[in-house]
Amino acid sequence: MAKPLTVILEVGLNADAPRGIDYYIANMIEALSEVDAVNRYVIFSYFFKDYARKRDRLPRPQKPNFEFIARRFPERFVRLIDRQWRLPLIQDVLLGGRRPDVYHVL
Repeated sequence: MAKPLTVILEVGLNADAPRGIDYYIANMIEALSEVDAVNRYVIFSYFFKDYARKRDRLPRPQKPNFEFIARRFPERFVRLIDRQWRLPLIQDVLLGGRRPDVYHVL
């Protein structure tokens, strides 16, 4: 049998109210939590403004193979450091050094 995968599911919340993509992501996460008890999932997000309100909007399945990480960190710094300069800010700092098998972001 294959080793269980660690899957990071990055969820972005940049709007004040849920949009179509937010419903899609919530439904995808809910479906995964119902059909897959083997692989390990990390629901991950980062944002700075309205941190508590946005954190509370994120899907959080109450399953043993699901973990939740929401960091208060400015999105523009992530784009600059991780995406533009290609330094591993997300993996090494925001995810605490986790090494996922799959990193899913929309």
